[in-house]
Amino acid sequence: MANRRNLSHADIAKLIEASDSEEVSEYENHTSDAIESESSNNDFDTGIQQMSCKGSIQSKNREIKWKLDPLPHSSQSTADNIIKTTPGVTRYTTTKISDVKSAFDIVFNSTIENEIINMTNIGRKKVYRKMWKNIESKTFQAYIGLLLLAGVYKSHEESTKSLWDKETGRNIFRATISLETFCNL
Repeated sequence: MANRRNLSHADIAKLIEASDSEEVSEYENHTSDAIESESSNNDFDTGIQQMSCKGSIQSKNREIKWKLDPLPHSSQSTADNIIKTTPGVTRYTTTKISDVKSAFDIVFNSTIENEIINMTNIGRKKVYRKMWKNIESKTFQAYIGLLLLAGVYKSHEESTKSLWDKETGRNIFRATISLETFCNL
């Protein structure tokens, strides 16, 4: 093992500058090789060895350069980041959406709905095999509606079975789809 020598940051910077200019003496080259062999044997961070005086660190293969100081940040927002429209219901909303179903159709249009139904049927057939009956659009809409309704009722800490319970549950859940179908979906 080579003789260990502690180098200061200034010495390391001089070695790096000397290696960049390719005017390295035998002594400096020997010292640099000793440092590299010791660092590989001791898992020493090579980033410190490649620190330069300019406030940056280069990667081992010298392709990436990291700055030690953060970039200056402006506290003012650009004009692109400022919202200039009035929040709230827009004209489009008032003309196109007349009921809850039309609002729902904007988010889940028929293309998205059909894709979700097809993928659900494919996935569930792999799990349930011949026992699975393909779901239809009405069943999917009922499932999504019950999820939204559970949110309206703030049922996030309530068990699913209790929503369908005859005594403590809500009638709309039992009337829409069965608990088994809901859990399978």
